[in-house]
Amino acid sequence: SLDVPVLYVLHAERLCAANKLVVESDGEPVSANAANVKAALEASGARLAGVVVDRLPADVYDSKELMGQLEEQLKHVGCFPAALLPRDARLEQTSMAEVGISLGAKVLYGKAAMDRTMVAGVTVGTLDVMNLLQVLHSKSERQRLVVAHAGRGDILLSLLLAQQSIDFPLAAGVLLTGAPDAPPLLKAILDGMATPVAMPIICVPCDTFDAINMYNRVPPLTLPSSSAKIEAAMDMFAKHVRPELLDAIGSVPESLTSVSPKLFQHNIFQAAKKDKQHIVLAEGDDPRVLVAASELLERQVCDLTLLGDPAAVHELASKLHVDVSAASVLDPRTQADEQMVNTLFELRKAKGLTLEGARDLVELDPNYFGTMLMHLGKVDGMVSGACHSTASTMRPAMQIIKMAPGFSLVSSIFFMLLQ
Repeated sequence: SLDVPVLYVLHAERLCAANKLVVESDGEPVSANAANVKAALEASGARLAGVVVDRLPADVYDSKELMGQLEEQLKHVGCFPAALLPRDARLEQTSMAEVGISLGAKVLYGKAAMDRTMVAGVTVGTLDVMNLLQVLHSKSERQRLVVAHAGRGDILLSLLLAQQSIDFPLAAGVLLTGAPDAPPLLKAILDGMATPVAMPIICVPCDTFDAINMYNRVPPLTLPSSSAKIEAAMDMFAKHVRPELLDAIGSVPESLTSVSPKLFQHNIFQAAKKDKQHIVLAEGDDPRVLVAASELLERQVCDLTLLGDPAAVHELASKLHVDVSAASVLDPRTQADEQMVNTLFELRKAKGLTLEGARDLVELDPNYFGTMLMHLGKVDGMVSGACHSTASTMRPAMQIIKMAPGFSLVSSIFFMLLQ
């Protein structure tokens, strides 16, 4: 009675065999299957808005050919072929959060990184430490989950130390087995570290063999907190779902003014991806900035330049268990060139700025260095303010880039996205 629009989704495993499209589902043609679903929905007061075929392997994915076959079958039963979706590895990955939930594990450390850390494979820690590190170092892929008995504190401590090296692959985390918690001495050592442990460390009471068996049965999940997977699904929807589907479902009322935080964020990300910009983050030594930068790089929202000492930035990223290797890192103290210094001097000499004063500002204040990158056209924008005041952030922009003609007031706004 509500006339609710429904999408009917067919998995490609039921349509594809021997890398060829099989136009049947459980022995029935897709058209007959869809017709039955449509009739059942209409009998329940709902309506079939369209049919989606997902998980199509890349080697058989040909949207025009497959869509034509589906349209031929579906047009006789009044069903709309909404989309053909290829298999997407991002949606089939398993995060540490999903592993933890599926195994009923206790999260000891690195809770903040659980959702964004994907597991590429498992390495069981039964070897001595040096051999295990050699095995992990020789693996071509990153993000491996190391499984070891809770009594192997030597493995955990050695891996944490290795993670601080930029030459060692970033691990997904550690699964401790055989105990409901880490040994007291090991916890005391980890709790007393100068930098909090960011790498996910979880534990289960069962033995290693049972833990591995349970891990092998973990299905790819999409949790409310799985931001990377949700964004990947939205990207796929935007790219592959036919625009006519919106007409089949019904347009959004113009009076609708309420937007969820996730939709708001998605819309901003999509707009940024359509006009990809190069952004400089002036506070590359701030943990919050590095965590945000890794997410922006993973989602390919923009190109990034981080300001700070490269070695210190990468060391902090390793400690935070985030990957910012795709960003360039510039140190204003060593990479402020004469063009920057002379340009700033010419812009501000009438205000009493000396050449040496201009050099000090560019080399010692990342906000001035970042603003000069913008002024010289080397980047498109700058983000700062995580650990600088609004005045310190805005002053270089007001002095160098200045306001557009006809404007005399600067204002700002915050968007708070609640979970």
